[in-house]
Amino acid sequence: MGSSTSRVRFDLPRYLGHWYEAARYPNSFEIGCKEVSADYSWTSNQIMMVNRCLYPSGRRMEMTGYGSLIGGSTFKVIFPGLAPLDYAVLSTDYDNFAFVAGSGGQFWILSRRPTLTRDEQADVIERTRLLGYSPDHLIWNQ
Repeated sequence: MGSSTSRVRFDLPRYLGHWYEAARYPNSFEIGCKEVSADYSWTSNQIMMVNRCLYPSGRRMEMTGYGSLIGGSTFKVIFPGLAPLDYAVLSTDYDNFAFVAGSGGQFWILSRRPTLTRDEQADVIERTRLLGYSPDHLIWNQ
């Protein structure tokens, strides 16, 4: 499995804003979630993450967490009721995609758009492999 060590020279202001979850590895806090998105902002010397998803029942969830930059593109993030999480941006072009690893083998692919073309999905799968992660474990959010 891939390493969660930060691999990019990180430009935080360019990373902030709205992202859609294109795909993720299975995790305990997003079971059944669809239409997942996140808004990142910088406030009081920390990053604020507002995550949203839609459950199969039709119920919408919103959870706000806060993170401290601990080096490079790695944050220590805390969401209510969850253990602290290391969140490392492994690769991003800021305008289209971000590849993110979390502690415990977690992995997300974020997009600035809610859906990917087939060509974009193929490119994302290849990039996932190049980062040392298996695309076979991905849950697609489309």
